Amino acid sequence: MKNTVWTMFLITAVFTSFLLGYSVPPLLEVGMIGGRGEKPSPTMEPKLNEQMEEYYRKLLEEEK
Repeated sequence: MKNTVWTMFLITAVFTSFLLGYSVPPLLEVGMIGGRGEKPSPTMEPKLNEQMEEYYRKLLEEEK
């Protein structure tokens, strides 16, 4: 009985460690964990010159 309980604990710990091993690196990469107190950079709005604005206006007119 004692060996069965320890075996179940071991299997659960290995499985949990496996799942954490796959979930922690992506969280580190996107900055959800270990941000070191840094604020996330604000999203930058694209800068469009007048030629690009005119191009997109024409595209909108063509769709209507």
